[in-house]
Amino acid sequence: MTRDQIRELFREYVFGFIKNDIEREIWLARKAQHDEAHGVYPGPHPGGGNVLSALGLVCYTEFVASFEPGRFSTEADRFSAFLKRMGDCYQLLDEQLRTDTRRKSVYNVFRNGLAHEYFVKGSCTIYMLRGSETCGLGEQDGRYFFVVEKYLGDFLSAARRLEDELIAGATA
Repeated sequence: MTRDQIRELFREYVFGFIKNDIEREIWLARKAQHDEAHGVYPGPHPGGGNVLSALGLVCYTEFVASFEPGRFSTEADRFSAFLKRMGDCYQLLDEQLRTDTRRKSVYNVFRNGLAHEYFVKGSCTIYMLRGSETCGLGEQDGRYFFVVEKYLGDFLSAARRLEDELIAGATA
């Protein structure tokens, strides 16, 4: 791919469709929170789609990870390589899960769980809005958590770094 093709792909898909899809759901969650606090009827389906957003994000992560440079033996390994870009907390969780042959990886527990079984593989709470969590994914007291707003921010930052790296290595 040329630099212009890389820029266009990331501009249209990552920082266009993907970013807008998830930000819309976050906006809906904030609106519902605001409406509730002000006694306003939030409509029949208040808030953003938390499970759908989490599913979208792990699938979007797999899409962007497909551009990771290098050779990988599995999609899970390519996914893990992109997780490293998202921050140490994601890499640490992935490494912890890889020590357990039943859980295998973030790819297996979160991506495969959401994509194939509708649920994360294990007890999990999916939050739309960030709280005090320092990572978009984690495990606390034997339960997983997924924080859509935090994950999105880390995902977009990692995608920007990957785009920059791909552009630097591309032909004009």
